[in-house]
Amino acid sequence: MNWKEKVADFEEGTIRVLQITQHFLCEYYACRIEESEALLSTFLTQFAERVDEDLIHDLSSYRLAGLVYFTIKKGENFTRANELLIDNDLHNPPPEAFTYFRQHYFEVNKNNPFTTP
Repeated sequence: MNWKEKVADFEEGTIRVLQITQHFLCEYYACRIEESEALLSTFLTQFAERVDEDLIHDLSSYRLAGLVYFTIKKGENFTRANELLIDNDLHNPPPEAFTYFRQHYFEVNKNNPFTTP
């Protein structure tokens, strides 16, 4: 089962955060599309008890991509993965990641009160 099937009952905004997370896995962690799909799917399965929509939004796409990479690809636990993100200055998105997120989350969200129709 791919990750999109696992989150079919999630809100549209949460699914969009996960789509952007998949993009960031490819962009910042050199994953192929198929690999990023598999990593995200495994992450959502392995941490199903821990990862919910609130956590996904709290972490947002850039940090979530790093957490997926370090927990699933590198085999670290949540705590160590977060330490690695901080130690390697990967916990704050670069400006281009903010731009991508803004373009692919806020600007395409029809219910977003911050955009004009």
